Amino acid sequence: MMMNFSSPDQVDPLTGPIGGGSYVNISGKDLGSRFEEVQNAVSIAGIRCAPLRDQYQPSQWIVCRLGAIPMEKEGEITVALPDRPAVNYHEKFKYQVGSWILLLDGGLLQIMVLQV
Repeated sequence: MMMNFSSPDQVDPLTGPIGGGSYVNISGKDLGSRFEEVQNAVSIAGIRCAPLRDQYQPSQWIVCRLGAIPMEKEGEITVALPDRPAVNYHEKFKYQVGSWILLLDGGLLQIMVLQV
């Protein structure tokens, strides 16, 4: 019996504010066939990233909203679907102080302001 493995091929952005709230787009292969499979499957730097039901495209696209974290941290982007091994994206995500999120005309624009 052959087992399918999830494969996150692209994640954007790779940075976000420690206060959470920004959206992360994950695209790839075998990213679940139903929303119920992904609703608790994504974590970023050990913090749950809550998928949005209306943005989910079975098997190929997850948009999730970052949870908050108390301090700057870098960590794995993990997709752990039920009955499958957890997989990590090949790059890490970094929570940062000084990130700002702006919503314009219904679209998402993220502006990073880094403190020096």
